[in-house]
Amino acid sequence: MTAQLGYGPGSGEAGEAGTEAQPPPGLQLKVPRFRSAGPWTVTIPQPVCQGVLALACYLVVWIIGYAMPLILHARTVQLNQTSMDPNFYVWSLRWWPYAVTHGINPMYTKQVGAPRGFNLAWTTTVPPLALVASPLTLLLGAVGSFNILAALAPPVSAWAAFLACRRLTGRFWAALLGGACYGFSAYEINHTAAGQLNLTWDVLPPLMVYLVVLWRDGKLKRPWFVGLMGLLLLTQLFMFLETFFELTVLLAIGLPVAYAIAGRPGRATVAALGRQIALAYGAALLVASPYLAYSLEHYPKGFTRSPGVTGLDLANLITPRPNRSFSIGWLVHFGAHLPSYAYADYVGIPALLVLAGLAIWTWSSRITRYLVVMFVVIVALAVGPLFAVGARQIGSVPWSALWYLPVARSALPNRFMLLGDLVVALAVAVWLAAPLRGRVLQHGRWLLAVLAVLFILADVPTIADAQPPHSEEVPAFFSKGEYRHYIKPGATVVVISTRGNAAMLFQAYTNFYMRVAGGYINMAITPRSDLPYQVQVLAHATPVLERRFLRYIKRSHVADIVVEKDWEPLWVGVLSKMGLHGHSIGGVLLYRIRPCLNRCPR
Repeated sequence: MTAQLGYGPGSGEAGEAGTEAQPPPGLQLKVPRFRSAGPWTVTIPQPVCQGVLALACYLVVWIIGYAMPLILHARTVQLNQTSMDPNFYVWSLRWWPYAVTHGINPMYTKQVGAPRGFNLAWTTTVPPLALVASPLTLLLGAVGSFNILAALAPPVSAWAAFLACRRLTGRFWAALLGGACYGFSAYEINHTAAGQLNLTWDVLPPLMVYLVVLWRDGKLKRPWFVGLMGLLLLTQLFMFLETFFELTVLLAIGLPVAYAIAGRPGRATVAALGRQIALAYGAALLVASPYLAYSLEHYPKGFTRSPGVTGLDLANLITPRPNRSFSIGWLVHFGAHLPSYAYADYVGIPALLVLAGLAIWTWSSRITRYLVVMFVVIVALAVGPLFAVGARQIGSVPWSALWYLPVARSALPNRFMLLGDLVVALAVAVWLAAPLRGRVLQHGRWLLAVLAVLFILADVPTIADAQPPHSEEVPAFFSKGEYRHYIKPGATVVVISTRGNAAMLFQAYTNFYMRVAGGYINMAITPRSDLPYQVQVLAHATPVLERRFLRYIKRSHVADIVVEKDWEPLWVGVLSKMGLHGHSIGGVLLYRIRPCLNRCPR
């Protein structure tokens, strides 16, 4: 997408097309298009060392500033236990190694949703991540693996963006700040706090940009480019189909835009790039065709989101979280009406000023025009079918029909901002590396870029923001293995707790020792709760609902009910009315069902 469009080795603006300047050793790379790396010069012998240094910087800053609790207390459940998502991904990390080693179809499970089970074809169980992290899961357990992966996702994503930025610009400091704008973006961090691994391990889009620039520079031959790009696309498809869809839409728009901007000298290169990306797509889709056919066959019919509800409000681009508004009155006003899903839309005023400055001072550069145009395109897509500013709907957009296509109607439009953050990262790096005249302007741009990073980091939620008031460790009944003395292997169990997806969390701890009635998969498959409907409604029990519940546990062969102690005291009274009496064991109340079966209505 960047062929013949801008700065760096092999750029059409750096000299003759296809000519690459060989940089001398060190950090101060001599790329013809740039005259200076900025006000500082540090010598590092090799690009590999620069990459290691960048990753170390991201890791140190992130772990010390945010993720230390996740590392020090890796075996403790920490992230957002009022939500279903974190414990679903804890379960997924355990499920894939278990399914593969036991010869089970990983696309269907009877371990949750017993007795029928759930089809997982249209879910986000992150198979590439779960399989790669399986040694870590076996070593630390599913919770430990989840916490480490959640802690590593932002710095590793930042590092992937650093690679793309550095290859594009040839500048270490510029790439370091650019990578931070992506890896520590509001999109990345808010989804990390929510425990959504499918939305936080975002290393693949910047790596795709890196491959394109590497190919442009003549460092990657066609077979390798097609093969590696196909592998990245395939991995993204299995990692999260929605992001794959967003990438596909953006490539379908981005390549024609690149062709138009490249001018006559570069259009042949862009056309060649398009053909090779098409080959990579063809290879990826061919390999994934059995999975795609299976998924489409099991598409949850009748399910749709309201894309207008989750579209980008333009005011959200500059509105941080409600408690991070810098006491600026109008930001506080906008933030007061900010829905939680919109926290990920924030970009910040300094980052937007970087894009504006890039457009004003370097518009003659093709890469500048490309980045600015693509950011506008991404924002236009992210608004969804309805255009809104400050929670005020203006009207429908001309391309609103896009959001009612079969795949798109289950997607969230504002998630396009992941790719918007990548464009911002590239823009910051290019802004710092572009040749600008005047000492004030050269130094001022660094101040603006640093402010862009600081404004992004100022919006980062803490671990305390992500925890519920009663966050605590997994009960000893499961964590210490006491369940083996009371529950038979393979028995069907109902787990009641105010902890989101507690049943799937505890099942992951037991390595699928028991089957679970219930479990939350996603809005399309389990729209109500992680509890079976017949159990959920007992919170407001009536004689009719009690009889339905007793018939349900008999028909579903439920052997035991586990109530997490101190989380659901009301259930003690509800169950005792039906003749069920629990025993306090290892932090839970265990109800044995068999004694009541003879009294259950037929």
